[in-house]
Amino acid sequence: MPRYDVRLSGGGGSVTEGANIVDRMAFREDWLRGQGFELHKLALFMIEGDSMEPDLRPGDMVLIDLRTQGRVDFDAIYAIRVGGLLRIKRLQWNRNKSITVRSANQYYKDETIQPGEEEDFQIIGRAVWVGRRI
Repeated sequence: MPRYDVRLSGGGGSVTEGANIVDRMAFREDWLRGQGFELHKLALFMIEGDSMEPDLRPGDMVLIDLRTQGRVDFDAIYAIRVGGLLRIKRLQWNRNKSITVRSANQYYKDETIQPGEEEDFQIIGRAVWVGRRI
């Protein structure tokens, strides 16, 4: 899988003008296909910031399923772009069609994307795997 030089912020957000592949990481193809993934729709990104701790830590690598771009399941972690800033957060659909943007770290407040505010909000893809150093 390709790993890009873009970092997903588990905090206030990071800005990027473009993404370049910096290296690759091997995954078993049969495992990826068995999970239902399309190989060309997966990408690796590094995490920075502490707002998603303890779920995701600075320096973690996450595999993002780009097929889920623009789609939110009930409650999952997504790479998103808000106002030009790249972030990784838990997203939850609400009955009024708003989306709650939630951090795992209790010291960060929830945010809400209201219907009609989507012009500055983009779902890049769903986090499906995390790897870290111990």
